[in-house]
Amino acid sequence: MSLVEFRKYFVGMLCVACAIFFVFSSAIFAQPGAQSQAPRGTAEFLPVESNIAQKFWVRAAVSSNSRDAALALDGNKNTVWKPAEGSSHHWLMIDLEGAYDAVRRTEVVFADNNTVYQYKLEGSEDATNWFTLSDRSNNTQRVAGFSDIFVRKGIRFLKLTFTSSENIGIREFKVINYLRDNMTNGSDMSELGANMADDNHTTYFYHAGNNPPTEYRGGMLRTSDPNAGDNIFGLVKDLGWSVNRLRIWNEPKGENTGIPNNAVSNCSPENTLIMSRLVTGSGLDLAINFHYSDSWSDPQNQPKPYAWAELPFDELVNATYDFTYKMIRDLVVQGTVPTIVAIGNEVSNGLMWGKEYDDLGAGVDHHHYYTSGRHLHEWGGGIIWKYWREDRVTAEQYRQYIESFNRFARIIDAGIKAVRKVEEEMNIEIEIEIHKAINLVEGSARIPVPDEDKMPKVTEFITQLTKRLNVMGSRIDRVGISYYEDWHGSYAEIERFAYEISKLLPGVKINISECSPRVQGAARAGHNNYPEGFPFSAQTQGDEFAQLFAIMNDLPDNVGQGVWTWAGTRVNFRGTGNDREPFSSIRVYSDAYATNVLENEIYVTTRAGFSPTLPQTVKNIDLKTGATSNVNVTWNAIPATVYSATGNITITGVAQTNGNIKEVKANVTVL
Repeated sequence: MSLVEFRKYFVGMLCVACAIFFVFSSAIFAQPGAQSQAPRGTAEFLPVESNIAQKFWVRAAVSSNSRDAALALDGNKNTVWKPAEGSSHHWLMIDLEGAYDAVRRTEVVFADNNTVYQYKLEGSEDATNWFTLSDRSNNTQRVAGFSDIFVRKGIRFLKLTFTSSENIGIREFKVINYLRDNMTNGSDMSELGANMADDNHTTYFYHAGNNPPTEYRGGMLRTSDPNAGDNIFGLVKDLGWSVNRLRIWNEPKGENTGIPNNAVSNCSPENTLIMSRLVTGSGLDLAINFHYSDSWSDPQNQPKPYAWAELPFDELVNATYDFTYKMIRDLVVQGTVPTIVAIGNEVSNGLMWGKEYDDLGAGVDHHHYYTSGRHLHEWGGGIIWKYWREDRVTAEQYRQYIESFNRFARIIDAGIKAVRKVEEEMNIEIEIEIHKAINLVEGSARIPVPDEDKMPKVTEFITQLTKRLNVMGSRIDRVGISYYEDWHGSYAEIERFAYEISKLLPGVKINISECSPRVQGAARAGHNNYPEGFPFSAQTQGDEFAQLFAIMNDLPDNVGQGVWTWAGTRVNFRGTGNDREPFSSIRVYSDAYATNVLENEIYVTTRAGFSPTLPQTVKNIDLKTGATSNVNVTWNAIPATVYSATGNITITGVAQTNGNIKEVKANVTVL
């Protein structure tokens, strides 16, 4: 992110909004739960539950009347799939299009609410070998539906087979996905800085000034004892983060002046080595983000390092290899092995722009690197997108586009090969990431990308890059996506892009590598996800994080890996002077993860004037121990007038479980 974007997105210490709670096909339930106690706003969160049956990639197959099969997944209880008359052996099968490790609950609503339905629920990885998840073949209850809970990894297919024969049909079938516990959430906190002579005197505690004290770590960044973890990195690790990213600038300079930047937070290789010891010393994983520049690199601005500006292109490729190799090897030698390395930052339009700068198309910025003429010397790795549509340009223009992609891919390949060489020499494993921003508008002028170019351009980028890397013998392990609502659209759009990338690159991991949900202020006019004037708070910020967690977690085959904020000390923390503390929204990083699965949707049928018979216990699974038990439920009292007439009523209760899912809801049909 450039300084221009920095000033644009941050007001004081806050940056512009990520997209916020967008109600799209899969509802996310991040509901109030155990109250978060951090200061600066009271936010409450329950584990994220996502109905992936409504995802656009999920398909249903049925024993008969396939025309109406989708009605069982449409989220509308007024529609119903029923088998064709005269048919038998009735079943519904759902293909989730990929394996899921945290699908743990289903809910079925039948065609009738006063019929004894019997069925068997099975799961499978391949639609050939099936395992039983629930068997209600001996059910005797006349109810409108059931919830079934289970713990089984690798579920792609679900099949409900009726063993009864009366009033067969399904109004709704939900498949509830929970957050996997191996997601890697965290931040890029490169804005922090410390050196061996001058520690950073700002303290970060759960409560400012550590008053009152808590069980969470915290304190000042002290490079004299990098393994202690008594600092902000230890604090966020205790609060649920698992990774911190650090960016690297070759020889840090002011973006608009070219003057050397000597601040301790200047992201130099030397400073990064120091900060890496603090990150890993806290127990966090370390991610490294090469900008291959002396200041900010982003889709609008990709300057070469000044010292490399006049290098012939082949020498530029060699310099990329050498710089990457030395930096990664230095990190490994000092005991701070990175788990993830990004080759370039937001390289949607290439990186290290040279003579091609003026041909890159609309939306580029012009800072000191450009105005000083350093781009004019040699070719760089910029992608000449304005010539990418072969049917709209001349043969010579398309050749220029192809050559620009060749150069871009050679630079990326050099960075990858340098990391792989260190892997080989040091017997370690590092995941290589390509960090991409899928801009829907370009440049400071905010020029819209035509709708017909949005997804095709993403496909083109992935295809052109990976086919070249394959030829050169290189591979990538993951794709990082930036998500800032002003630039990258709605939650529905970012989900679509992430899904399409996962199909283009099977098995490649995906994460949101930058975002910055707001914690105060109000939504502007034209906000992609909230109405104008909607007030932001710690609660809405945490809800946004929960939504992003779900988008990543819900991608098929478990390829979604997590969510990282950009400048976490500003997005997730507040304070005055040297005493800082997190917003209470930070508790979502732990509270969004279920510690149990509960049979929390109950269906009951009664007659008008008769009190419904509610179950005294419901089934519960402890996810830590794997133990299954029946736990007591305390139901809220209801007056007799509620069930005195026909209709549908809801009664809530609380299950007596140590898990963080406690609420039970009884859906009562009064006949």
